[in-house]
Amino acid sequence: MFFDVWVNGPVASTAAVASRAELLRRIEAVHPVARDDGEAFVRGAPLKLRRGISEDVALQMLAKLQALGAAVEVEANRPAESLMMALDEFDAFEALSRAEADADEATIQSTRERLESSNPEIVALVDAAKLQ
Repeated sequence: MFFDVWVNGPVASTAAVASRAELLRRIEAVHPVARDDGEAFVRGAPLKLRRGISEDVALQMLAKLQALGAAVEVEANRPAESLMMALDEFDAFEALSRAEADADEATIQSTRERLESSNPEIVALVDAAKLQ
């Protein structure tokens, strides 16, 4: 499992914008921050520093950022909903993959045609997997 690291702002801020600006300067000293992301953070948006990193690295960043005075959040990173397959789609993907690996051309074509009408995205995924 991978994790994302977010900075929500300074811990117990009294002057939000000034404290967020100061916190951003401290963060930039130890980690690069895109200019637009930094400006949005100063205006109040959360700042995503890292995405898809291991738990060990995320916890190390958490400790460093908390030492700078940041309110930090580490959350499990999930793929986008559009990239996740439902179980029936996964079964269809497996069926097409197996058919193409083990069967004759007529069976492959029959399976492809059936899936193209019901789940064209599965056929596209199998085709994409062949290219890798």
